[in-house]
Amino acid sequence: LPLYIFVIVDWAFLIYALNKIATTDLPFITLFGLIQVTGSSMGSCLSTNHELQHRRGSFEKMMGTISLAKNLYMHYQIEHTIGHHKWVATPGDPTTAKYNEDFFTYFARTVP
Repeated sequence: LPLYIFVIVDWAFLIYALNKIATTDLPFITLFGLIQVTGSSMGSCLSTNHELQHRRGSFEKMMGTISLAKNLYMHYQIEHTIGHHKWVATPGDPTTAKYNEDFFTYFARTVP
């Protein structure tokens, strides 16, 4: 199954969820669950995007960028391929944890 199918399904689910939230008076627990599932779906698509960005075809790369648009994280493609791949596991790589760096310091440094 092509990876870009997941991008299409993910966008369709996001549109469905936003429409449901906007047009239906949902009970709190249902609303809470829908928001949780939608957020999880958007986060899980990041690994799909990562794979699409490494494909050679322009269609796959475009689908990877489209999948990141809903997360407002389209700069990932540039940073990952130009920054991380060039400097991986060196002091110049902003996404590699420093020696003895704790998680919270790393997270604050790497997540905008």
